Amino acid sequence: MQPLLLQCLDQNCGGLIFDVKGDVKNAVTQFTAATNRELIILGPKHTQINLLEGLTPEIAAYFLKSAFLLGGKGHLDSFWVDTASELCRNTLGMLLFLPQRYNLQNRV
Repeated sequence: MQPLLLQCLDQNCGGLIFDVKGDVKNAVTQFTAATNRELIILGPKHTQINLLEGLTPEIAAYFLKSAFLLGGKGHLDSFWVDTASELCRNTLGMLLFLPQRYNLQNRV
């Protein structure tokens, strides 16, 4: 993965890396410095990102439904997945009327 990452950075391409084990950060830091590219770390105690920003309640609920279906690997009853998705869509629709809207960054 590291040679591919270095090649992408050298060709002025961006990327998204999930460093689940935490063993890639040092290499990525060195590569971004060597190629004069910016490194942005997302997550707790770092830059936050609102994954719902700009999404309609319908699209946000669809993403939730997809996560349920992918995570359940077929073991979840579609009735409960559909019900949870619909409740999410309705709740997010009501939250649109709040001044700060909805987000995943912090409490509103």
